[in-house]
Amino acid sequence: MAFFQKHDPSESGGNLAPVCSVCVVTSAKGGVGKSTVCANLGAALAMRGLSVLMLDCDMPNRCLDLLFGLSEDVTCGLTDVLSGTVSPDDAILSCSDRFVLDLLPGFSSSGDETASCYEKVYDLLLSLRQKYYDVLLVDMPGGSLDLLAKVAKGADRALIVSTEQSTAIRSAASTARLLSDAGLTDQQLIINQFVGGKNRRERRQSLIRTIRIIDEIGATLGGIVPFDPTVWSKQNDGTTLLSGAYDRTVFADAFRNIAARFCCESVPLFRRNR
Repeated sequence: MAFFQKHDPSESGGNLAPVCSVCVVTSAKGGVGKSTVCANLGAALAMRGLSVLMLDCDMPNRCLDLLFGLSEDVTCGLTDVLSGTVSPDDAILSCSDRFVLDLLPGFSSSGDETASCYEKVYDLLLSLRQKYYDVLLVDMPGGSLDLLAKVAKGADRALIVSTEQSTAIRSAASTARLLSDAGLTDQQLIINQFVGGKNRRERRQSLIRTIRIIDEIGATLGGIVPFDPTVWSKQNDGTTLLSGAYDRTVFADAFRNIAARFCCESVPLFRRNR
């Protein structure tokens, strides 16, 4: 846990750079819930007292600002920072009045601008590491494998998000291989929208499917997020774990447990945090 202690700029001194853990939240397939995982994991980490910056790299289709109800506050974003038009401090938004949870939103006015900016993301990651955040979560777009390879070189770990669908599993497996080829071997698998079962037989079948998913993707299991039918409607209202709307739900328990394992604590997959 010492690695994740909150940093005090006044205590850094000399040429010591603050320690920041950079984690990409990714999968080659869209629609598996990467942004949901990024937003709620960021909230769970912030609620543990860590300072968190989320970077929305899905510039043509940004959505983290929507998940936090900040869409009307976005006047500039990632492409503006990468092009040198504005500084990161001018583009970063605060997602909470109680915790240090910030967002550098994705923003793009054209596809050509986005493509040219992708080349500069790695350098931006290096500069953001020097700011006083404990964790930098990078929300990656689906399908942008060239960008993922660049970002992976500036990251410490990866959370690969998959559902139980065979197409998602295949994409997650190819993502794991790409990350390994880029030198990012600290990978954890997050199984999202997990249905489970109502009786012993269904739960056994779910367990077998989970084992097969882990085996095929080849990443350490970091967490399982149960399917919650209310998530979509709540997200439309800009609701995350910060609001308390998910309190006493297995959805909130899952993200609190993932956050605990992210901080190197050993906790059961389905421990209740209530």
